[in-house]
Amino acid sequence: LVKEIAGGLGWLAWAGYPAVMKPVEAVRGRRAQLLEGASQAEVTIRAALERGPVMLERHVRGAREVEVPFIGDGQGGVLTLADREVTARLGSTRIWVEAPAAGLTDRCRGQMRDITLGLAKRVRWRGTGALRFLITPDGRPYLLKVRAGLEPWHCVTERLLGVDLVDAGLRLAAGEPLRWRQSQLVPK
Repeated sequence: LVKEIAGGLGWLAWAGYPAVMKPVEAVRGRRAQLLEGASQAEVTIRAALERGPVMLERHVRGAREVEVPFIGDGQGGVLTLADREVTARLGSTRIWVEAPAAGLTDRCRGQMRDITLGLAKRVRWRGTGALRFLITPDGRPYLLKVRAGLEPWHCVTERLLGVDLVDAGLRLAAGEPLRWRQSQLVPK
């Protein structure tokens, strides 16, 4: 979170370029901006800070975004629901979702699965959710965010696995146990 120019420029000097600057508050007409170098960054950040704080993050060229949806029973039982590629977008709208994500190594999938299971078990997650990862061009996953509930594209995962996640989430909310075992959730 950047509230003053010195903090933003200091972080960029440490993290490097390219970087992305995003407004903290979603204000019409304010979108993420790619920062390619120090002189552009100073002018752009200074102008943006007049309207409120911004977030800065490192931009990784050629990276992909992959989600690992999951479901938990609130008592430490958690199942992962394959993975799905959510990289393709037009502006902020996802225009293509593919499951399972193509071209991932077994190691990358295993790391994402382990992180997802570890986090959801630790917090005793009840219901559905998804962890989104940034996959670098060399195949390393980095956790981007945790999302509660179902994404608009949950139907891709339902079709892939032959499950009804809305029904399962409602049953979990009513206190019922998980309906499946991990071995039953095989992509078709």
